[in-house]
Amino acid sequence: MSHFFIVKASLALSTVVQTAKSNVSASGTAVSVTFNAPVTAGNTLIAAVGMQNNAQTISTVKDNINSPNWTQAVLKSANNQLAAIYYYNSTLAGTPAVTLTFASNPGYNMEIAIIEVSGLSGGVDVSSSNTGNTAGTASPGSLTTTGANRVLVAYHVGQAGTQSGASGWTYTQLPTTQDGFEYIVAATAGTYNPNFTVTGTTFWSDVAAAFK
Repeated sequence: MSHFFIVKASLALSTVVQTAKSNVSASGTAVSVTFNAPVTAGNTLIAAVGMQNNAQTISTVKDNINSPNWTQAVLKSANNQLAAIYYYNSTLAGTPAVTLTFASNPGYNMEIAIIEVSGLSGGVDVSSSNTGNTAGTASPGSLTTTGANRVLVAYHVGQAGTQSGASGWTYTQLPTTQDGFEYIVAATAGTYNPNFTVTGTTFWSDVAAAFK
């Protein structure tokens, strides 16, 4: 008698290993932030970077243990606000210091926030971006993922205070207080709607990306 066995492989869900750590600087052409703990080899590192001056150009986002430079996932530069998301897939082990560098001294606050994620196979699934001059809510637009097990991140740069993020997302208020960062682990494919609650009418630029 023959015996057949069916083996079902389980997909490990992605996990945000280290939550957002951020830094801001108004001097020079660069700002850096270091992870609180060593990162695990093979994980994905994600950074939200920006400033309140869209006349400037980002030169590089990089760290001190990986090569080459980080890859841009999405960028929005409009309404005097610059917001972008960068990532590095399959990091080396260590405690990287991540540096955002502009082409010239911007004369405004430069900002960076970083997270470490496990369980991703690499790359961007989908992204969105938007800009506006509105009161109440700002959003980069919806993300419709093409598969399960995605990590979605969104970043808001604005001129007025940011109070909160989307329902169900993990939100971090950044040091400038006008800006915010949020993420969610999406176990199933679908449409997700990142957004930020803002105070007063404000110029803003928002970006979001789903990582697979």
